[in-house]
Amino acid sequence: MQALVMVASSPCFAARDDWPGIKPEVLAGFQQQLSDDFQRTVERFLALQTMGTESARQDARA
Repeated sequence: MQALVMVASSPCFAARDDWPGIKPEVLAGFQQQLSDDFQRTVERFLALQTMGTESARQDARA
């Protein structure tokens, strides 16, 4: 690989002392939820991603 272009993304998803991001404990909780109930967790995640759009329900199911 010679180059990497990232659009609308972060080079580091988790928060660190020198970088803002998702708190590690939130990621750990998300991981546990995925293990416990994958389908429901993905549905909740998609609902959060589409929240506020006019077609949120349709978008989350697409």
